[in-house]
Amino acid sequence: MSETLNSNSINLVAGIALPAALGSLTAFSGLDVFGLAWLFAMTAAALVLFGRRNGAGRRAGAFLIVLYAVFLAVQIAARA
Repeated sequence: MSETLNSNSINLVAGIALPAALGSLTAFSGLDVFGLAWLFAMTAAALVLFGRRNGAGRRAGAFLIVLYAVFLAVQIAARA
């Protein structure tokens, strides 16, 4: 579990966040800022939830799914 979580976190930061931050030297749109903030917040939430002594249970998994659903809803609504 920890190898998968670490790998995914590194891939998110190195594959999405850094190119997004460095690739565009112009001002970020509000949706870009929201996306990056949400990326870091969800990664932090996952690290905290899975880092607990007993690991994450169904509620923690459901919480992460709800967070992602909110992210999708905002992205879809903003682009419509």
